[in-house]
Amino acid sequence: MNDILSVDISTDGVVYVGAAIGAVLFFVLFLRPGRARTLRALAGAVAGAVIGLASTWLVVDVWNVFQIPITVAVRIWVILLCAALGLVVVSF
Repeated sequence: MNDILSVDISTDGVVYVGAAIGAVLFFVLFLRPGRARTLRALAGAVAGAVIGLASTWLVVDVWNVFQIPITVAVRIWVILLCAALGLVVVSF
């Protein structure tokens, strides 16, 4: 068990594999046949991205929860995560 817990998941290989799996799953959910499903998936992703943008703005800029500014990369990851969650919600 200690061997599993000692694995560093922030190495480049793990991050790239995770990103590739996420991209494949995103396209599987987004590119379903039918115009209505595609529009619904796009609307869910856009709504999720807007929620992610609003939440980062509120938490970091308005409420200053962390007492330090977050990087642009963190904001982008949060927005993309929320967009993916919006896509998942409307896809099932």
